[in-house]
Amino acid sequence: MEDGKRNKQPEGVGNAIERLLESYQLKEKYSQIDLVDSWEEIVGKQVASKTKTIFLKDEKLFIEIISAPLKNELNYKKALIIEMVRKKFPNLVIQTVIFR
Repeated sequence: MEDGKRNKQPEGVGNAIERLLESYQLKEKYSQIDLVDSWEEIVGKQVASKTKTIFLKDEKLFIEIISAPLKNELNYKKALIIEMVRKKFPNLVIQTVIFR
């Protein structure tokens, strides 16, 4: 849909939804929701079971862990967590991880 003209070619539903998310600037928010839903797949069942909350704000990934020893261990693996999240969600911008 360039120059306000309708596109005469049929478009797949997936592409239409993708364009809609981009036009309303919802793609990143949708990816954040997807990140929460995929957390166990990214970090594994053991870490996911000890995760209370997870959210992204100002390019920071906040993760609340209910186990102090696990939180301490994960503090050393921040770069790995960022890498795993970026691999699955390349459009999410994450600069750092903050454990609570």
